[in-house]
Amino acid sequence: MVLKIKAEEDRLNEDFLWLGRNKPSLQKDYEDRWIAIVDKSVAGFGENAKEAYSKAKQKFPDKEPLLDYIPKKRLMVL
Repeated sequence: MVLKIKAEEDRLNEDFLWLGRNKPSLQKDYEDRWIAIVDKSVAGFGENAKEAYSKAKQKFPDKEPLLDYIPKKRLMVL
């Protein structure tokens, strides 16, 4: 049981790092939406976190997705 929890924790950490590296490209496709990441890919997305989570759980019922909101790109003038 402990090994299963550790493996899931490691997967979530890898997904988190993948999300950080790919956020700019994800922003193009998922701007102003919630995304659910499983195994370093977008497993679901939607207008709210619940929708993204549900889509990901349909595809990967045994895995817990990592959720994130992709904000609209904003122009900052200094």
